[in-house]
Amino acid sequence: MTDALYVVRTPERFHNQDALRANAWATLKGLRGQTIDQLRICRMQRAMRAASAVQPMIGGA
Repeated sequence: MTDALYVVRTPERFHNQDALRANAWATLKGLRGQTIDQLRICRMQRAMRAASAVQPMIGGA
């Protein structure tokens, strides 16, 4: 559980390891007796990755 907490609490270290982050999230939710939607997590991770890839243009042209 400690490892799962570390992964979830430090996304900047694991931002490119989607499977690890999803498994950590599933572990923590499972300990609480909750379920997760893997497809939703994958979509969110893709959206976050795409958003971080877009850099705003600063200054002109």
